[in-house]
Amino acid sequence: LDAEDCLRWGLVNAVVPRAELMESCRALARRILRSAPLSVAAAKQTARLAHGMTLAEGYTAMRAGKFPLFNALTVSEDALEGPRAAVEKRDPVWKGR
Repeated sequence: LDAEDCLRWGLVNAVVPRAELMESCRALARRILRSAPLSVAAAKQTARLAHGMTLAEGYTAMRAGKFPLFNALTVSEDALEGPRAAVEKRDPVWKGR
């Protein structure tokens, strides 16, 4: 697959010229930094723990509670803060809990 195919299949977020690569990466990093810290940590942990699993195995493990930060995220204050902030049209205030 070339870069455009990867973009079309959703395997990459963007395709940019080499000269714009670092700025594009920095923009993505700034976007991640604005995200809920618990969500970022849960996504990283889930990806790490699910490595090598099939999709079905990953979902089975998730339902069985094998991804601790994902479980914590679903019942966290931050899980309520995101939608609340969106409804109130304001930036969320993440607490990491």
